[in-house]
Amino acid sequence: GSLGLVAEFAGEAPATEADADWLLRGRTAWAPAEGGMDAVRDLQGLPLPGGLRARVHVLPAGLAEAWRCLEGPGVELLAYPEPAVLHARFAPRPNGADDFAWLGEVLTRLDGMRHSLDAQVVIEEMPAGAPGDHDVFRGTPNLGLMRAIKDRFDPSRILNPGRFAGRI
Repeated sequence: GSLGLVAEFAGEAPATEADADWLLRGRTAWAPAEGGMDAVRDLQGLPLPGGLRARVHVLPAGLAEAWRCLEGPGVELLAYPEPAVLHARFAPRPNGADDFAWLGEVLTRLDGMRHSLDAQVVIEEMPAGAPGDHDVFRGTPNLGLMRAIKDRFDPSRILNPGRFAGRI
């Protein structure tokens, strides 16, 4: 695969030009990104029919390790370094019509990152017909506190039942 860097600077022209010069210092090849940040933002939300899309939040020091844990064939990764968020797209790899073995592999890798990197994982898109009942907010911290808030403010469970972490 190939790696690319897209940077967006905000502020007054002299400050953003200085930031861009600093970022490009020592790099010989660069070209303006086609579509710029809008293309990057579009990529993170594109549907992936038959595949899995996940968002992974890690501490900044763990971003490179998270990238290494996820990269591989059929995987597209988009990283936002400052908030340390990875958007991962896993293309389906079926061996047969209803083969979801690859999905189990991916979910195991994502769950492993929750433990090894203290990552928070949100499944944004799951393949249609995938077996099992999956909590999209995998390993959410403070689930007890969230349940207590739900009990206090929605005791009848009428507001989006089962649509949040831990099926709250």
